[in-house]
Amino acid sequence: MESGEPVMEPGLLKLIRSHVEVPDAEISRVFAHSPAFRSLSRDFRACVRALDRWKNSDSEDVDQRVEEYSSLRDALVLEMQQMLREGAHAISSHPHN
Repeated sequence: MESGEPVMEPGLLKLIRSHVEVPDAEISRVFAHSPAFRSLSRDFRACVRALDRWKNSDSEDVDQRVEEYSSLRDALVLEMQQMLREGAHAISSHPHN
């Protein structure tokens, strides 16, 4: 990896890997080359953190919020999987990116 390329912190890589079945190297490579994937990854982390907070909440609308954030998390996972498939293909087609 060239210096100056964005590097994914290990905690974020572990979180993504726990939800998608893609090798670490592929996730890291797409993260380094795709600003959209970096943004999506950070949104995913924020969503998972919010979901965890809601699961531990005593709020009366906890069930609704957990359902909403679970649905959002699932949608973000699907989007990450799509971007990883497309990104890995695009990067391997253009090795000098």
